[in-house]
Amino acid sequence: MKTDSEYGIISVLNTRHQIPYHSRKFTWERVHHIETVVNAIISDWRNNAIHWLGILIIYNNDIRLPAISDGQHRVTICFLMVLALAELLKNDQALDWISKYGTDSIICDTVTEADQTIMSEYGWTRFPNIHSVFESDFEALGNILNRLAPSTDSMLHDAYDTVLDILSKTLRDSTEYKSLLQFIHSDIKMTRVVITESAFTLKLFSALNNIKVLVDASYLVRNIFIQAIGDARAHEVHAAFEAMEKTETNYEHFVFMMFNIFRRQLSTKSEFDSYLATNPTLKAADFPEFLAIVAKGQEYMKLMMADRFGKILFKKAFLSGNDVMEYCLLPLSFVGGFASIRSLLRKLVAYGIRLPINRKVSFNSMTFQTPLRALIAKVFAGLVTVPKACDEVAGLLRAHTEDSIEKRIATDKFDKKNFTKARSYLLYLQEVTDHHESVLDHDRVHVDHIYARTKKSTTEPLADPENIHRLGNFTLLCGSNTETLKGNAALSNKPFKDKVMSYSLSNIAMTREIATKSAFADAEIEERSWALAKQLDKLTTADLS
Repeated sequence: MKTDSEYGIISVLNTRHQIPYHSRKFTWERVHHIETVVNAIISDWRNNAIHWLGILIIYNNDIRLPAISDGQHRVTICFLMVLALAELLKNDQALDWISKYGTDSIICDTVTEADQTIMSEYGWTRFPNIHSVFESDFEALGNILNRLAPSTDSMLHDAYDTVLDILSKTLRDSTEYKSLLQFIHSDIKMTRVVITESAFTLKLFSALNNIKVLVDASYLVRNIFIQAIGDARAHEVHAAFEAMEKTETNYEHFVFMMFNIFRRQLSTKSEFDSYLATNPTLKAADFPEFLAIVAKGQEYMKLMMADRFGKILFKKAFLSGNDVMEYCLLPLSFVGGFASIRSLLRKLVAYGIRLPINRKVSFNSMTFQTPLRALIAKVFAGLVTVPKACDEVAGLLRAHTEDSIEKRIATDKFDKKNFTKARSYLLYLQEVTDHHESVLDHDRVHVDHIYARTKKSTTEPLADPENIHRLGNFTLLCGSNTETLKGNAALSNKPFKDKVMSYSLSNIAMTREIATKSAFADAEIEERSWALAKQLDKLTTADLS
């Protein structure tokens, strides 16, 4: 280990450094981060004081580029400050401090073949001295440097705009631009610590970021595997996690869930708690095992999303967060397979219907987490079967619902905010009671206001305008006509008498039934609301029994 107590920031910016596999993407935002650093630098510049930028930890094994293990955000802000000041001065000379090559008039043989390939791919004439292994950040920084339009979702674009905005509003003229630029070159110092042993670097990175509570769980999990697999193969771990991030919408939480499942597979005796509490010591061979669990987890999640009750459950208006998947569905699936938890999906939908209209299905409280963690531990230990566990979950759900929901649902107002809830209730009724000859495609199902929201001038108005939002005024229609699911989603604001023929042709029983009525107004809406509410109360009670 080597330490330089006063190392100039320009020495870092002027030499190519890597943002390594064990680090993270650029995540700083304006408030509390970028503004704080930029304004502190400006303050010391105005006071003619040396600015200390903190500790910079570099991993350098003399094989690869020096890697910034801690300090990348601070260094990158200084990089962006040089860029912004060059832009304000309309002078690119300072860009030579932070990049290689320069203009398109450079002699070709001065560019390495590897650099030329990258620069040709992106259309660059300058190559940034900060080289992130995270492709979106690397491309973003190079595009900013070369004044190209944003092409990635990297937060570096917003960071540069923020730095440019602060400097343009704080500094008065070109004299101050040049003075601050010289200050960055000469008077910003860091304490540089150079480490040559990769395992120690990883442990230090995890320890520092656990203390600072700044790093997402996925980075710490990834580093556990990088440490196990070795620095020479770190790119394999990085590539696998990058692929996961591209495919998983809730990437951070997915990694969290998969690692907990992985730990459970390693030892059935350990508590089902956060991986941060007790990180296991892993071997290189454990990484393929983890990837196999990831693949299986992705398969189970797809099956759940495709299930007819899963499609209802996993709507944003119905389910809150990922905790139901984390504390219940995925762990049980890994033990018993997807088929073993299908009935539980239906029970969870029943539970959601029995909740008040403004609440969502969630296990994100100790009321649920404590018994569920204990139950999952027993399942993995072979002390409780998955079917028995599903029954116990249903009992836990039943204990936290109302005795009767009939009156509430009959009188609830399903306005724009709660419209998706009404759709979920009707889909549940349709799936449970109407055994039609084809599987209903939820993605093509629309909800129609039987008494139109926007009435024609010839339509008699409702005595109670709120009835327009009652459950009894909604029915299901398919998006297009087909051989087996006849219907039309284009009924729009037609009066009831003009909808009857389309309703009568539907293969959805609840919709056909409406066509038997001669009129549809207040009395019919209220009668049907109570009938549907009574049916939902009875069916959901049975599902949770």
